[in-house]
Amino acid sequence: MGSISLFSYLIRPSSSYYFRIIVPTDLRPVVGFREIRYSLRTGFLSEAKLKAPRMASFVQWLFQDIRKGGRMRELSQVELQAIIQEHFNAALDNIEWANITAQRPMTPDEHDEYLESWIAWFLKPGKSLARETIGRSVEPWACSWKSTALTLTETPSLTRGYAGSF
Repeated sequence: MGSISLFSYLIRPSSSYYFRIIVPTDLRPVVGFREIRYSLRTGFLSEAKLKAPRMASFVQWLFQDIRKGGRMRELSQVELQAIIQEHFNAALDNIEWANITAQRPMTPDEHDEYLESWIAWFLKPGKSLARETIGRSVEPWACSWKSTALTLTETPSLTRGYAGSF
C-alpha cells in the first residue's frame, strides 16, 4: 500500500521552508503556471510538516474543481492567483494565531471542515474572493500583497509575460 509523503510538498531553498506543488500538465493552459510555490513562514521542519497538508488540500480541491468545469475554471489566471494567495495567507494566519494564543492548530478533519465552509462561502452567487479582497483592477503589477510571497512559474508555451514572483 503506497502513501504520498508530506515531504513531497516541502522544499527549503533558503532558511525557510516552502510549499511547492507542480501544476498537472492538463491544467497548465487554464492555470497558466508550471508550479505553485509559497513560503510557509518557518524554518522548522516540524512546523512546515503541519502547514503543508493544508496548502495541498486546497490546491488539490482547486485542481479538481477546474477539471470538473466548476466555478474556478471560469476565473482568469490573475483571479486564481489572488484566490490562492488569500487562502494561503488565511490558513497560515490561522495556524500562527493558534500558536500565539497557545491553542492547538486545527486537526486535518477540522481543516477539511473549515475548507468546506470557505468553499461554500466562495461559491455563493455573486461572490468573488479576488474581487472582494482586492476591490480594484486585478493587474499583477498593481497588487500589493502581504510580505509572504507567492511564486507562480509560467508555462513556457503561454505568452503572458507578467507571471512570476510576488
